[in-house]
Amino acid sequence: MRATVLGLILSAAMAMTPSCVLVAERAGAVELTLSVPTASGLSADGRPLTVDALELGVADAWLEPCAARASLSLIGRAYALHPDAGGNSLGGPRVVSLVDGEPIGALSPPPGRWCALLVAVAPHDALDGWTLHAEGDLDGRRFDGEGYAMQVWRLPLAAPLELSEGAPPVALEVAVDLPRALADVPARPADDVAQALLLALEPAARVRALDE
Repeated sequence: MRATVLGLILSAAMAMTPSCVLVAERAGAVELTLSVPTASGLSADGRPLTVDALELGVADAWLEPCAARASLSLIGRAYALHPDAGGNSLGGPRVVSLVDGEPIGALSPPPGRWCALLVAVAPHDALDGWTLHAEGDLDGRRFDGEGYAMQVWRLPLAAPLELSEGAPPVALEVAVDLPRALADVPARPADDVAQALLLALEPAARVRALDE
């Protein structure tokens, strides 16, 4: 496995859904654990598509205060990759395996009301690295491909997360409906599957508090 991880947690919201668990605590941390099962589905044109190895380059993750508005402009993206957020940050880039469960990292946000989780994904190597590495089978043909992009995923919480001094641990789940993402992947040449899948992940991602 390449570098192990960072601050997101994907566990299964469905039998074939990647998801991750983020445990937040004031003065402790937000501990992230990733757990994503192998997934199968159909591509956009109805062909069988299975992903059995998936790695994502995560530059950082942090909670967004309710008073702020996320910016997906170039300035916002630059901030995402170099946030000045104190403990409300993963502290550095890493590679997250979307297949094996593993600890990812920790956040320590200050007291306040938080309304969204932001996740910055980017090439794992600034000079020559992929953002997503995927392996699997498309219509009976093996593929091993890479996708490249810089994205900031903004995942709103259904209700504000209130954190105060000494607050008990809070668990958040970021679930990526991988079968849904696969359905947006056209049956392209193998080299393009990972790129299409990378672009389809964000719309398939959701975050929720586990006690909701």
